Amino acid sequence: MRFMYNSLVLLVICSSGLALADDEVIGIKQYQQHRSAKQAYERFLYANEMLLKTGNIEVINEAVQDAIRYATNKNENQKALNAIESAMKRLPVNGKDHREAMLAWGKLLTRLHRWDLAKPIFLDAISNNWNNAMLRYSESLIESDRMAESCILECNRIAGLEKYKNYLGKEESLEIFLTLLRMTKNHDSIISVVNDVARRLDDIADKQIFTRIAKAMCFAEDGNPNEAVVVLDEIDALLSKKKEHREYKHIPLYKASILFKQGENYPVAEAAFTEFMKRNEGKNKKIIASALRLARDILIKRQCRNKMDEFASFLIESDWFRDDSMKQDLPVESVASLYDMQQMGLMNSGKGRRGLEICRFVMDNFPGTLAAANCSKTYFHSISSTMAPDKLVEFYQQILDQTDDDTLKAIIYYYLAKISRKNGDTDAALEHIQEALGYINPYMKGIQENLIDMCIDLKSRIEESQTTRD
Repeated sequence: MRFMYNSLVLLVICSSGLALADDEVIGIKQYQQHRSAKQAYERFLYANEMLLKTGNIEVINEAVQDAIRYATNKNENQKALNAIESAMKRLPVNGKDHREAMLAWGKLLTRLHRWDLAKPIFLDAISNNWNNAMLRYSESLIESDRMAESCILECNRIAGLEKYKNYLGKEESLEIFLTLLRMTKNHDSIISVVNDVARRLDDIADKQIFTRIAKAMCFAEDGNPNEAVVVLDEIDALLSKKKEHREYKHIPLYKASILFKQGENYPVAEAAFTEFMKRNEGKNKKIIASALRLARDILIKRQCRNKMDEFASFLIESDWFRDDSMKQDLPVESVASLYDMQQMGLMNSGKGRRGLEICRFVMDNFPGTLAAANCSKTYFHSISSTMAPDKLVEFYQQILDQTDDDTLKAIIYYYLAKISRKNGDTDAALEHIQEALGYINPYMKGIQENLIDMCIDLKSRIEESQTTRD
């Protein structure tokens, strides 16, 4: 997936002071500082270098995740695999750090199509209750396009199957299962999740409530949202008799999520989410987390993004959100993110003026947050036609300097590529596209897939223009 730098750029990278003196001891803060100053491919090289030499366990842990994050092709995955294997020799055997490295090793084996070796690692880790074993197993299923299996695994986890019982939190629900279904459909629009997921859930018949809810969600994602809502209402009526089942508190959320995505009956959708808030009164962090997940789920499918402002605007104008004392309990980033979701919905639904007003509000009131950086990107991109190109590039560079969010960095480099192309500098445009792709994990699904497609399409058009010019 990564497009190679030319030999000159590679020479500069390899001779740019990456090597450290043998007696230089790097702590975790120094490692993070050094990493933040590097671009995507350099981060991969730096992580691998540290894995081959450092004895600092914190640095090893961070470098393990960075090596996975920035490895984007077979060759890089193999290099990361070798580096992690080397680092594991410097970690206490069977300690939590060694186990995390082993799970990362399993993920890389998956990318290298060695599922025969990777799967036993994950299953053994789960049976021995390793931290993050279920998460890494699910990530590997997703990365290897075993999306239906990841959905089934998540449903089994939430249903409380015995072998997964140690991986279930008290407040968890089938929210993530619904997200995975939507990622599955976005990745493969013709797949039937009713056939590939719902019909394979019969083996947890002793957990019939979870199975019925999961199947209703499958109906919705296969294009039958009204049928799904009918089933959810039936289950809700059943659970409302005793109000003891864990899913009683979450069914209105699923109903709201399905209806907001459908975009045909917003009053009923709003009533459903209001009921969810009522059933979870006092759990404000949970409510905002679920609200943001609902909004991000809508974002997954590009064609649905114009519907998101309906939900975000409804919640921002609700009595719950207007309570300033309640908002003091919420993380600042979460509050800012909700406004950010609102502006994205407004911009996608043709309400640009109002969207830009929200952008300015977030930029002024939540400086330093990821939401503010994203709103700055939206704001300056929207008024770019009235700005000198060099001034716009300067603003974009400021955003790059202020955020370490990889997806936002990729978007900014994509815009810089478009500016360079417009200015006739196709070489710079291709370098920006290369950098954008370096910040996108090619194994991720959902929004990242859409962004990769945009970058590859732009790269093709730039290269075509180069060929025509030559």
